[in-house]
Amino acid sequence: MPSRRDENTPLRNTSSIREDTSCQKFIKPYRSLLILFLIIVGWIPPAFVLSEAIMYCCADILTNRVPKTDIPFLDNTKLVDPSRSLSVPAEKCGKRIINYHRDIFEPVKEMKIRNLTHLIFAFISMSSNGDIGFYSDEHEEKFSDLKRRARMVNTGMKVMAAIGGAGRSNHFENVIGNIETRRHFIDSIAFFF
Repeated sequence: MPSRRDENTPLRNTSSIREDTSCQKFIKPYRSLLILFLIIVGWIPPAFVLSEAIMYCCADILTNRVPKTDIPFLDNTKLVDPSRSLSVPAEKCGKRIINYHRDIFEPVKEMKIRNLTHLIFAFISMSSNGDIGFYSDEHEEKFSDLKRRARMVNTGMKVMAAIGGAGRSNHFENVIGNIETRRHFIDSIAFFF
């Protein structure tokens, strides 16, 4: 038969009560942080879902629209049927071997030039009014020499130049954004080559 508890004996011993009190003393200073943590964890998923719903519904309102610009010399542009291929198939144009030549002071070897189909010279500078040119007379001489040697070794090779690059493209957006400087830029490219 089970033993009967005396009514005067406590349900729990006093040492466990002291432990609970010390635990409460430990948790009490962090109660605010615990509540804050629970609020954050509880509200992050609904906030994310709500923000995604707003972005999905209001994407047109929230995005910047590019203003229409009137470009007079592009009025005769025709829409192209996207189902028709405009590119030349690879088997007709053959393979391309391209050298992007950045180090002006290191000449391209003749053996390398023989195998190239394209030689891209980097970099040509651009001014704020759309003029392109070399950074120095020495660069111009090196480019002319490179172009001359390349044409002697490989007459079918295309010689090109990269404009700007290496952090020197700061005028590009303004030049292209203005009709007059854009035309001057195009004329400068045509004159350059």
